Amino acid sequence: MNKLLFCSLCIFCCFIANSQSATDSVKTVVNTLFSAMKKADGQLLKTCFSDNAVLQTITDEKGTVKNEAVADFVISISKLPAGDADERIVFGVVKVDETLAIVWAPY
Repeated sequence: MNKLLFCSLCIFCCFIANSQSATDSVKTVVNTLFSAMKKADGQLLKTCFSDNAVLQTITDEKGTVKNEAVADFVISISKLPAGDADERIVFGVVKVDETLAIVWAPY
């Protein structure tokens, strides 16, 4: 009986230890994105975006916004030699609201 209880407790603790918070899940996707960029791995990079993702960049001091398709971003990163897109991230604020998340990080 004690062995069964102990095994059950161990299995339960493993499930708890392996579960991630929503914030941890978002950080995992962002870290996968940066890893894919570093490796120039287009297939892995694609998995980091939803089908309707929007990429936007502010291009100058006036706040001009440039849109880029995810497919174009993936192609441009895939053409780089591995190691060239070695970006580093320090997470600032991560907010999650159901299926929407936002990550603010210094750049």
